[in-house]
Amino acid sequence: TSLPSGSFHVCHCVGSLMTMQWLNPLVLLQEMLRLVEVAGFLVLLWNTTELKEPQCQEVAITLEKILDDLQMEEGCKVLQHKSVPNYLGACEGTLWIAQKLRPIKLC
Repeated sequence: TSLPSGSFHVCHCVGSLMTMQWLNPLVLLQEMLRLVEVAGFLVLLWNTTELKEPQCQEVAITLEKILDDLQMEEGCKVLQHKSVPNYLGACEGTLWIAQKLRPIKLC
């Protein structure tokens, strides 16, 4: 059974789930966009230090492209995009918060 589209006002992913290729960022964000209602919020927090590692470059590039595409297609309005020092000890994190403006599907 799947949850109906627009089920939530806020959808978030925090932690290393997006890194080390455990989850594909495209699949993750497609599902988050589907679940969040229009005018709802997407919240992502990831380990930037880890994404700078050679084995994570593909994930980093994919994530950056997806977030850029969302802004270019005006599917989301970015409210926060900032660095989080000492996210996990000595690691740096990135916080990304956006509001969904309209129904959108990532390709």
